[in-house]
Amino acid sequence: MRHFIFFTLLFYFMNLPVLAGTVERFGELSLDSLNAEQVLGSDFEDIVVKKMKAADIVGLSLAIVGPKGLVYAKSFGYEDKANKVPVTEKSVFRIGELSELMTASLVLQLVERGKLILEDPVEKYLPELNISSFQQNSFKQKLKIRHLLAHYSGLPSYVPKNSWGRQVPTVTEIIAQLNQDHFAFSPGQTYQYSSINYLLLGHIVEKVSGQSLDAYAQENLFRPLNMENSSFDFERALQNQVSRGYRNGKNYQLLPTRDYPNDGMFSSIKDLSHWLQLLINQEASQGPVLKKSSITEMLRPQFLDSVYNFELEKGLGWKLDSELMDLKGVGRVAWQAGEMPQFQSRLIFLPDQKLAAVLLSNTKVDKHKGNEKLSLGKILVEGLQRVLKKRDIALQKENVSPLPPKIKNLTKDLSSWSGDYLTPGMGVFQLKIQDGKVIAKLKGVPASALLVPREENLFSLELKVLGLLKVKPKALQRYLFSFKEINEQKILLLHDYNKSPTKKYFTAQKISLKPLDVLWQKRTGNFRRIELSDHWLKHKHKNNQLKIVLKENKLFAKFDKFLYPIIPQNGQEALLMNALLERGIKLKWIKKNGKEYLRYAGVLYEKK
Repeated sequence: MRHFIFFTLLFYFMNLPVLAGTVERFGELSLDSLNAEQVLGSDFEDIVVKKMKAADIVGLSLAIVGPKGLVYAKSFGYEDKANKVPVTEKSVFRIGELSELMTASLVLQLVERGKLILEDPVEKYLPELNISSFQQNSFKQKLKIRHLLAHYSGLPSYVPKNSWGRQVPTVTEIIAQLNQDHFAFSPGQTYQYSSINYLLLGHIVEKVSGQSLDAYAQENLFRPLNMENSSFDFERALQNQVSRGYRNGKNYQLLPTRDYPNDGMFSSIKDLSHWLQLLINQEASQGPVLKKSSITEMLRPQFLDSVYNFELEKGLGWKLDSELMDLKGVGRVAWQAGEMPQFQSRLIFLPDQKLAAVLLSNTKVDKHKGNEKLSLGKILVEGLQRVLKKRDIALQKENVSPLPPKIKNLTKDLSSWSGDYLTPGMGVFQLKIQDGKVIAKLKGVPASALLVPREENLFSLELKVLGLLKVKPKALQRYLFSFKEINEQKILLLHDYNKSPTKKYFTAQKISLKPLDVLWQKRTGNFRRIELSDHWLKHKHKNNQLKIVLKENKLFAKFDKFLYPIIPQNGQEALLMNALLERGIKLKWIKKNGKEYLRYAGVLYEKK
């Protein structure tokens, strides 16, 4: 998300319970002679308590693991607030997207055993998957196991129908639904997160092993590692007395998930610490669970040769873009984060330091005084920083070099760069080259930004609120922008000058929006989702409503004040674009009983 801070800040300028618990030691301490206070300092737990109160988090459990076992572990708050049941190291939480790390481990294990090959085509195991593409060539034959593991598949970013509930669809039903959609882009072209990737991987594990995902995991991962409270199976997990889940401080019903290989696993910090110790001691990991070669491959950045990669580093199940963490100078940084309706989780692994940290929480907060998503990660970073300091490992500080000086006039002709641009998080903005100045204006928002030249192709940012007052917030001074053309596509890139001046991240791409014919001009209005069997989406949720508007004879979907273009492909189908030109979700108008409905992301909507 930091990659899109330009637009986030542009928009910004427009507009607890008893915390109980004791230090748990269920493994040999890697800092043998030090107690918890000596390891992390007497104020560390005060910091945790403060962040919990700020985010209204009911229960939390965290651990820091070294090569010999636990460096530190402690639990705070309650797993059952009403009955005052405290969280312990054995408390079972739903771990969200941390589940992907376990599913990836099982896939790599099958590769070790000769049952799978990472370059195998997915259709070898799932011949029923017959998703199409809008391009003339089919991408189906290109889709490999490795693409699914790294989220480079090109499959739709989500298919939300019936994600949660007592009667979630079968994998066969999900694949049939997926076959009605299309590839967003060619496999291997660029990273795009999709829970469907790991849903399919879990099904492949089941097909190859002849067992359910949970049965195979219990036999080949959980029991060998003494992960006695871990499970992919909803009913089995309930027998382990799962912590209650909370949302905005209130108990929230726990339901099965459709995408259990992706986000439905249950575990505890005690169990996850055993798995982390396996990763930390990978030099000795040549046994039946996971070999060093597999761990190395999981932690290796994938598809770096893609022209659309833009410095992203993604492993197999892991995020490797370490510049997001304040852990510079410690070598490789691998991490993962989980978000569920009533649970959150964070995990950071420092392979070169043989150190890892994990945090599980039973609370998801929508409204709070701070940013609880960041604060949970910062708890782990703070703990790791203190342990590294005890080991005399010095962290590198951010660069504080002054920015290149401004230049008065553009030295490069940017007239061809004028036009509409699409950014992943903030919709469409218009870029104008006017009187030698580069001006960016977000569509539908009464504010603009001035890109100030500092070198031939390097710009800093000044905001103009209501087109009048210029502001130069300190937070923006570290970010610079540049233009680049790739395969005849114009891209705006971002540089974090303080952290990694040479690294560039995708921010926006120029798009061509053509005027619409009469038929498409009439397809505007407010649409209401009519398929609400999914329990999670029965609540007020942005996916329940869809607003389509016409501006300048062009069609847009409006989400949270931001406009995303709708590009017709034929008389009945269109792409709702997100980021990069070939990404998108299919919209299809369907006639049923004499009435026209809109099918969006596998769900039917009717016009209000």
